[in-house]
Amino acid sequence: MVTIGFLNFSSQRQLAKDTVRAQDLKTISNLLDLSFGKGHDFPKPNVTTMSGGVLYQETIDGKQFETGTFGGDAIIAQFGEEASKIPLDPNDKTEYYYSLSKDKRFYILRAKLDSGGYYAIANYMTSLPSDILAKNTTTGTELPKLTPPTNGGTPGNGGGGGSSGTNPGGGGGATPGGGGANGPGEGGGGGEETPEPQDPEIPKPTNYTPEHHFTRTPLPDGTGVIITGYNGPSSVVIPEELDGKPVKKIANSVFLGKNITHLESHSVVEIGSNAFKNNNSLATVVLPKVKIIGNEAFQANGSLLKISLPRVEEIGDRAFYGNSKLATVELPRVKNIGSSAFESGNIQSLQIGSTNRAADKIGTKAFYNNKIENLEIRVKEIGDEAFYNNRLKIVSLPVTITIKRRAFVGYGYGHGNIIASLTAPLLQHVGEGAFYYNLLTIVNLPSLKTAGPYSFVCNNLTTVILPSIETIGQGAFVGSFSNPENYPTGNHYYNSNLYSTYSSSHYPNERRKNYISALTMNKEVREIGKYAFSVNDIRNIDINPIRVGEFAFYSNQNHNSSLDFKRIETIGRAAFQYNSIERIKLGNTLQSIGNGAFHNNSGIQREYNGGLNINHAFN
Repeated sequence: MVTIGFLNFSSQRQLAKDTVRAQDLKTISNLLDLSFGKGHDFPKPNVTTMSGGVLYQETIDGKQFETGTFGGDAIIAQFGEEASKIPLDPNDKTEYYYSLSKDKRFYILRAKLDSGGYYAIANYMTSLPSDILAKNTTTGTELPKLTPPTNGGTPGNGGGGGSSGTNPGGGGGATPGGGGANGPGEGGGGGEETPEPQDPEIPKPTNYTPEHHFTRTPLPDGTGVIITGYNGPSSVVIPEELDGKPVKKIANSVFLGKNITHLESHSVVEIGSNAFKNNNSLATVVLPKVKIIGNEAFQANGSLLKISLPRVEEIGDRAFYGNSKLATVELPRVKNIGSSAFESGNIQSLQIGSTNRAADKIGTKAFYNNKIENLEIRVKEIGDEAFYNNRLKIVSLPVTITIKRRAFVGYGYGHGNIIASLTAPLLQHVGEGAFYYNLLTIVNLPSLKTAGPYSFVCNNLTTVILPSIETIGQGAFVGSFSNPENYPTGNHYYNSNLYSTYSSSHYPNERRKNYISALTMNKEVREIGKYAFSVNDIRNIDINPIRVGEFAFYSNQNHNSSLDFKRIETIGRAAFQYNSIERIKLGNTLQSIGNGAFHNNSGIQREYNGGLNINHAFN
């Protein structure tokens, strides 16, 4: 979910209604993402008199969209009882504007604001300036403002009315849009940039800790002071100025083991390593200006319940490690979170990023061993084992591009992740074992290019949709984890170390396995690894790969499949053994084919004009 803009608030009354509209769009977006995660297509926009009786044809960020409203028979049919809960505009109870890309992968929801301009939410990273922070400028990609057709003329300077009254008005430019050359039209809004989210109002204290308790030294650039020592009461309220200069930094280990109970500073922007480590009675932290937190800065503070850092950008390794009562973490502007930063806490509520910001990276084991159940965060890269051993059920990652090794591993016995819903429309790379041992029944990842080894093994998968996939790793979607040594053609095809790691035989009382019957993927997939889909129930495949590994589709159904491998180079042994493939056409690009690659496909017809002897592949 990507928020594209808030524009031109002018009064409290307008703000109240516009806030309702923003929340309404988020509600609709969540419904769409959840439905998509369950394997449903996004519904078609509704054609109403509000949308001029037609679906508008729009180009936004280089994508072709059809635009109408969110409602009508298609919505009712898809959402059932939930359809009655879909919100309408608070002013006139009309449906919100809804755009769907021609390839049915992306959507935009829009609401016209009382205060002027538009608010929009999309499920993709836009190409507008400043990353996902949209700005209506004449130099950037414009966001067209949808209005009912009017008898407007050609657009004005900032995006004006629709041409001949048939198209929606254009987006606001650097200057407000005026009337068209042939009529007034619907001019674009002003060219103001989307404002930063407002920080919460935090009243400043009056009871500052006396200056003589602090040892300090000037910063090298002379712009402020750094606190280098402390000897005072357990409740610490740092003055905004010492010696007439702003207090900007706390040095390493200054408050280490000082038994402090309260920390507050309205000027400090950087906290050094170990600065507040081992303060087991520290219960409250107020740091509205802090941007950088060093390694282990707040490690082992067993009384801290909540941390809200509205301006923090960098959090070091193990910064909040072992805070066993820390349940709520809010990081709306964070860019990077270090390794094990929040490991072994009690986190149940987590905010990373905001509607117009996404973090760059979450480090290895950053949130390992917490109690998060529902996760919706805005981050581009998630590191190794970052959310291992939580209690996740629903995961929404609207801007995530890369998920690394074992990031969301789930284990049983009443604890560990049990992810049943995954929404990640921009996800391109999934690492080894990333979603191993969860409860996914559907994987629908429209942008995924690489699925690492064992990335989705030991779920309950029945449906897999991967329209952009290029490479699938060893065992990524394997079904039954019967011991490969028992397979009829030998046991040398698999990596025994990986098999041992990901075999569900460790959990005999809660054994999970995929049983995929519906598989849709990019026909031009390049490589499918060893036993990537073996022992499933796949009924039909339509692919033209370059390399297919050993046992890749061993023991499926593949009824009536006719395979045309025009660019194939290698096929591993037993790759399609025990299926019901009727016909295989192999291109002259074939360089090697393993024993029994198509064995036990009764009556299979083959077509091959190359120079290799391929008889062994069918015996």
